[in-house]
This record gives sequence, C-alpha cells and structure tokens, in this order.
Amino acid sequence: MAIPFLQAIGMRYTKMEILLSFSRISMVLKKGYSGSGIQAGNLQKKDFTLTEKKKAYLIIGPEEETPHYAQAGSENLSLPAEFTLPEKPKWSTLFIAAGKKDKVNKIDVVGFLSNKGKLKKDEIGLIEVKDFSSFAAIRKSKMGIVIELVKNEKIKNKKVKIAIAR
Repeated sequence: MAIPFLQAIGMRYTKMEILLSFSRISMVLKKGYSGSGIQAGNLQKKDFTLTEKKKAYLIIGPEEETPHYAQAGSENLSLPAEFTLPEKPKWSTLFIAAGKKDKVNKIDVVGFLSNKGKLKKDEIGLIEVKDFSSFAAIRKSKMGIVIELVKNEKIKNKKVKIAIAR
C-alpha cells in the first residue's frame, strides 16, 4: 500500500523512459541519490548496454526537484483519489513439523487433514513438503476447527507440532 501512503504525505511520482549507461548508474548509486527515489538494488553491468532504454519511476517529494538527467522525456502520473483494496485471502497456511526426512509426503498430509481434520478436498489447497517440515493451505474459515482436531494427533506414528504458519 505504498501509493496511498505516498499520496497522503504529498509525494508524487514520475514515469519516464531514459537512456541509461552503466557508468551513469554507477555514478548515481555511488553518490547515494536515494533522495530522488533511485535504489541500488542488485544492478550489474550485464543488465545494461550503453544505449539501452529502460523505464524508471522516480518518487519525488513536494519539496524536491526532478533531477536534471531525468527531465527530458518524463511524464507526470497522477494517483487516483480512491483505491480499492483487494479482498482478504481465503486461505491460511498450516505448519506441520514433519517432512521428507520423517518419511512424510503430500499424500500423508492430505490423508491426515481429511481423516483427522475432517476436511473435504476443496478445503485443502497447495501442500509443500520440505526436508523437516510441511506446509498446507487450508481455508481460513476451517483453520480454527482443524487446529483443535489435529493438535494431539500423530502423523506416521509420530507426534508433531502443528500450528498456523507465521
């Protein structure tokens, strides 16, 4: 939600197409030109040829001037007065402290959640099994019930920690 915040504190941003060369970018980054919205990131020489066009967005405060190298060909963009927020996620992630090294696979997790957690197949989402842990997407509306049902259960005859992933 950076754009509403920027608008609230009176910031503006500019979209422009500029001719970049690596030497100019290096110079700008060495000077620490962060006041004009340029961030170092992980730019490398191979990312730019001497005359390659790239798009850059500068976020400029109300008291700041547009840098001299960015004035040619720049276009000011205005922000809409109201923003619509995306809907809240319908899924939450369940952490299971058992993984591949414990001989647990996706099928075991699905079976565990559907049998012990009383979940239907449309209430279980993506499952990822790592070496020592597993993660399963579960409908948010069912998460509390599932945690209560499976907190004292075993997977592959081993009691494991089960919690909402952070």
